[in-house]
Amino acid sequence: MAYKPRNTGVKEDVPLDYIPKASNWIQHTTPVKNQASCGSCWAFSAVEAVESAENVNGNKLVDLSEQKLVDCDPGSYGCDGGFMDTAVKYMIAQKVWPLEKEYAYTARDGSCKTTKGSFTLTVNAYKTPSSTKTLTTILESEGAPSVAVDASDWSSYTSGVHSCRSKDLNHGVQAVGIDDNGNWVIRNSWGTRWGQQGFITLKGGASTCGVADEITMPYRK
Repeated sequence: MAYKPRNTGVKEDVPLDYIPKASNWIQHTTPVKNQASCGSCWAFSAVEAVESAENVNGNKLVDLSEQKLVDCDPGSYGCDGGFMDTAVKYMIAQKVWPLEKEYAYTARDGSCKTTKGSFTLTVNAYKTPSSTKTLTTILESEGAPSVAVDASDWSSYTSGVHSCRSKDLNHGVQAVGIDDNGNWVIRNSWGTRWGQQGFITLKGGASTCGVADEITMPYRK
């Protein structure tokens, strides 16, 4: 985990009074990854959102480097935690980003390498809304954003629809869809042996686990 919350999100959200239409952006995501023992969830969450946004924009789906953020993002703290919004901002500012194979993940802090990379980003903006309604709208029609959650009781999750006991944001993940019952489909970065092959379903219609409190959505203006 190791997401550092901004504490700017919605604390008392308005639940939906309807079941939203189902959506699935998994075809626009790379395979589930594993952050291992490094508190770099924020980097995985940010990179995953950018990867998906690029593919939704019509570009090739590529596996981008998280380690570049861990080592180089001046607004975060490497394996000690960080922020998805500043990570996306940093990626956009670079304009070109390395692929995973060009700047491989090590699961530990390292010195910032000058590796520029070969993938030219087309996303050039991001937004940071917060509400169940807004997250629903994004997932229905825009793509798969980075979101912060309270994952304090996620370690034992294996299947089913999960509801958290609290909303103390401490982990960064990617929201990838809404199922037929209106529940949130979430992609984690703990490998495929965890959860439902790396995914978790959260009770929909509200900001369960704080999922709608701090959203980061990269896009192309």
